[in-house]
Amino acid sequence: MSKVLLNLKDIKKSFGQGESKVEVLHGINLTINKGELVAIIGPSGSGKSTLMNIIGCLDTPTEGSYQVDGHDTFNMLPDELASLRRDFFGFIFQRYHLLGHLNAMENVQVPAIYSGTGKEKRESRSVKLLEILGLGDKTENKPSQLSGGQQQRIAIARALCAQTKIILFDEPTSALDPETIQEVLDVMIKLAKESNITMVVVTHEMGFAREVATRVLFIDDGKIQEENTPKEFFANPKNPRLKDFLSKVL
Repeated sequence: MSKVLLNLKDIKKSFGQGESKVEVLHGINLTINKGELVAIIGPSGSGKSTLMNIIGCLDTPTEGSYQVDGHDTFNMLPDELASLRRDFFGFIFQRYHLLGHLNAMENVQVPAIYSGTGKEKRESRSVKLLEILGLGDKTENKPSQLSGGQQQRIAIARALCAQTKIILFDEPTSALDPETIQEVLDVMIKLAKESNITMVVVTHEMGFAREVATRVLFIDDGKIQEENTPKEFFANPKNPRLKDFLSKVL
């Protein structure tokens, strides 16, 4: 039986107060098991990134309960949440967030430094990861000397270097040129097929979701409108909003 890593129950999230209060997530229920790759798709403004921020403990829900590997996050202090975030999650965002004054190898090591990994171990690991991701000859390059696709691959290596349990991808290809999108997708596909890392991916790349996800979720209007295996999700969508969405993107 698969181990439950993430368990969200009736998650609601509001911004603002009084008359200006807006609820953007309306009762999200979601369980993610160890080793799963869950793809999240949906239109802009549907609540995908807000949900990812809550999953990654970058934000807290207004209502509901959220457990990470059995740890209840509801009453955690900020320092406790930060520790949980560091130990469990690696993040890859639309923008790479690399440190401009550090070279590729130094950037990859940043989370491992904060997690207390020894110098020799983290250097060895970072070199190996850069080689795996096709950047073995770029270890000394600064971000400004690298293409967008190369920088995003370094961001992926950085997330892997800390050896966290879960990697969260928030539209990792959306800021890339069309010709560099595939090189990043190829790395993600390789990770999904050759490792047992749990991955949650917000994406508009339907081919990627279809090929490698274990489950696909459709979020619209702050709710999970439909979820299924990729085969059923794309071949037999049930929700009218999902049918309309897929008709526009496929």
